[in-house]
Amino acid sequence: MSETATARRGSGPFPPFLRWARGYRRATFGADVRAGLAVAVLLIPQGMAYAALAGMPPITGLYAAMVSLVVYAVLGTSNHASVAPVAIDSLLIAAAVAPLAGGDQTRYVALAGLLALLSGGLQIGAGLLRLGTLVSFLSVPVISGFTSAAALTIAASQFKDLLGVSASGTSTTLVDTVRGLLPRLGDTRLLTVAVGVGVIVALVLVRRFVPRLPGPLLVVAAAAVVAALPGLRGALDILGEVPPGLPSPGLPALNWTDARAAAGGSGHRIDLLPGVDQHGERVRPAHPEPHRPHHGVDRRR
Repeated sequence: MSETATARRGSGPFPPFLRWARGYRRATFGADVRAGLAVAVLLIPQGMAYAALAGMPPITGLYAAMVSLVVYAVLGTSNHASVAPVAIDSLLIAAAVAPLAGGDQTRYVALAGLLALLSGGLQIGAGLLRLGTLVSFLSVPVISGFTSAAALTIAASQFKDLLGVSASGTSTTLVDTVRGLLPRLGDTRLLTVAVGVGVIVALVLVRRFVPRLPGPLLVVAAAAVVAALPGLRGALDILGEVPPGLPSPGLPALNWTDARAAAGGSGHRIDLLPGVDQHGERVRPAHPEPHRPHHGVDRRR
């Protein structure tokens, strides 16, 4: 059997991080620390924003980001995969959980946790059954259409926050989002619009002219300073206090009826099959030679 075929069958030590840990060189430690810091500073605003998009408390986005990175560093086999909360998953969580939670935030969080466990179980089962070959039947137009539609829905869901208004009802589709927003356009807060548009423009300019700088982190920090100014304090909606520390681990306090209801949502995940990541993109297969993940930074480019 060839080396490539052997690698695809998952041969080698377990857990997989032993494949690269044995040949780890101290010379790369500094670069790994810088890569880790770069990912961390980007994940702070990204994780909290995507948690809010999913209808979850913002702090849960930080929990998800930390846990997924640690687990993948130990069990991951590809240094090309993106491991973090993403917009499409957040949108699917909101679509699956919101109708079941009935407006109860505690129940919402529990259902989202249950959905994550069910989705993970399905992914493990799909991997054990070698269902990754089914990805070859997914055409590029289908994936592109899905991600484009999701992008439009996600963008529309942020209009209410950009305008500083509260849309009526819980909307998970583009049409419902726009329909719920239109009656509230008269309540638009110009100061909120100015700050939001300024943030968007700043992100575009930083990416265009100084791409080496951590644009999202700098813009978020600058926006926080603006929101804390004496003349603007209270005039802008802010995230509020983020609870310190980590929560106590535990299983969601739900019953089998909830599990059956959430099971329908677990099948909505675009990354259900091995080979397709959270962004709807096809993931490159693991390198046949031992390697180590670089926390989202591809050093071979």
